[in-house]
Amino acid sequence: MNHWSHALPALNSPGTPCVPLFDYRIITVSGKDALTLLQGQLTCDINTVEQGQWVSGAHCNAQGRMISNFIAAKLNEETIGLRVHASIAESALAALQKYAIFSKVTLTVSDLIALVFKTSDIPTQSPFASSINPQEYNHISEGATRLCYAWHKHTEDTEQAAQQEIWQELWITPESELLSHFYSQASEQIEDFTYASNWHCGKINMGLADVQAATQEKHLPQAFNLDTLEGVNFKKGCYTGQEVIARVHYKGRSKQRTHLATAVMPILHKGATVTEDAISSDTIDIGQTVFDSNGKNIGMVIGKVRHTGFELEGSELEGSELEGHEPAANNPTHYRLLICTSLFEPDSGNLFLDKQSQQPLQRQLLPYSIAQ
Repeated sequence: MNHWSHALPALNSPGTPCVPLFDYRIITVSGKDALTLLQGQLTCDINTVEQGQWVSGAHCNAQGRMISNFIAAKLNEETIGLRVHASIAESALAALQKYAIFSKVTLTVSDLIALVFKTSDIPTQSPFASSINPQEYNHISEGATRLCYAWHKHTEDTEQAAQQEIWQELWITPESELLSHFYSQASEQIEDFTYASNWHCGKINMGLADVQAATQEKHLPQAFNLDTLEGVNFKKGCYTGQEVIARVHYKGRSKQRTHLATAVMPILHKGATVTEDAISSDTIDIGQTVFDSNGKNIGMVIGKVRHTGFELEGSELEGSELEGHEPAANNPTHYRLLICTSLFEPDSGNLFLDKQSQQPLQRQLLPYSIAQ
C-alpha cells in the first residue's frame, strides 16, 4: 500500500486546503492481461506509462466516438487506474468488460477517491510548467497514485497570462490516513465549494473536457482536442475505433473542435421586456445546444463551471442595452464554458445558447493551438 507521509507537510501548510473530487470515479483494471487489454482499446499508448507517470486518453466505440475519456495512471505492475466522470463510470466499465471476456483481468469501479490541492513542489520555470502534458514530466510519487500537473491561471491581465497553477491529485482509499487528515484539518472546506470550483475552472481554462452522460458516444477524440493534448497516439497500432480516428487525422480535418467561451445568464430574448417568458433559466446544461446567428444547431456545451470572480470584458450587453433588463443585469450568473462546435473563429459570427438570445457567447483563447 502507498505511503503518504511525504504529502502531509504540503497539506499542513497554511492556506493549502484540499478537496475530494466526488464527481469522478476511478476504474481499476488489474491482472496479468491488463496492459494487453487496454493497449487494444485505448487511444493512448498505455505500454509507455511507467509506474510514477500518468497519461490522458479515451476509449471509443467502433465508429471512433468516445465512450469515455480519462486520466490513466499505473498503480502497480498489473493495475491501471482510469479516472472518469462519475456519470459514465458504470457504462465505461461495461464497455471495457465486453472486450475482457477471454482476458485474465478484473475490472471494477473502485472505492478510490481523488483528492486535489495546490502545491509549489514544481518550480514555475521547469519544462512541465510551460508545456501541456509532456510525457517526461508526468511524474507521480512512488506508488503511482500521486499526479501533478500545471494549469494556466485565468486572468484578464494579458501581462500575467503565463501564470501557472500547480495542482497535485492523490488517489486514496476511504480508509486512508490522508482522508482522515482532510476531514479533521479542512472540515470547513468541504462546505466551501470555492476551492473545488477553482480546480474545475482551471480545468476548463485549459480546455480539458470530460465525456459525460449527455455527451457519451457523440464525439471523436479530435472534437475534444485530445490529439492536441497528447491523448491520442497515432503510432501505437490498432485499437477499437482507430481506423476512423486515424482517417480524420491523416486524410481529413475534424469537423468539430473544443473552444473556450464565457456566458452570462439568464438569457434575455431579443426585443423582449423582462417577463418570465423573456428570461431563460440561469443554468446551463452539459449537452445544451449551441446555435449560430441563423438559429442553426452547430454544436453543444461539453464543459462548464459557474464563476463569479471576474466581470466579462467586451460584453455586448453594456450600457443602454441593459436598460429595462435590471433583474438580469443586477443578478447575472457568469459561466466559463467549453463548447464543441464546427465554428468559433473571430470572423465566423456570433454563437448563442438560445435561438432568441441577444447575448452572444464571448470567445476566449485556449492556452494551446488547436491542431488542424
